[in-house]
Amino acid sequence: MELVLLFAAIVSMMMLTLFIFTYNNTIYVERLPMAVKAFVQNSFPGEDIDYAMVEPGITRTTYGVHLKSGVDLNLDVDGNWDKVDCNSKEVPEQFIPATIKHYVQSNYADAVITKIDKGSDSYLLELSNNLYLKFNDNGQLIGFGY
Repeated sequence: MELVLLFAAIVSMMMLTLFIFTYNNTIYVERLPMAVKAFVQNSFPGEDIDYAMVEPGITRTTYGVHLKSGVDLNLDVDGNWDKVDCNSKEVPEQFIPATIKHYVQSNYADAVITKIDKGSDSYLLELSNNLYLKFNDNGQLIGFGY
């Protein structure tokens, strides 16, 4: 009997763990925090939100927002972004620090930035030529690759 109870407890824990790690919940646009909606309206005027996902975490909750134009955004509850993915289109200039924008324009004039991820101390960019560039907070190139 104890073996059956132990097995049931293990299976229950595995199911709970699976649920926690795969939890991704689509939410109604109306339920997005005001700061997230304001960010979209100010940064992408005239764009409509296609769908949104909430991704609860232990220390913070993030929102994945997909616009009808194909742009994907990751934002926190306060509307602070950490990812702007425009797929094959150019990322709007206001998301790119001036030193990084200058470096890309000077060294990759035929390419545009299609994705930017902002980390705690760095930026990771994807260019339209499929090159990835990593910069530190000072705008210095610290890595690249395909």
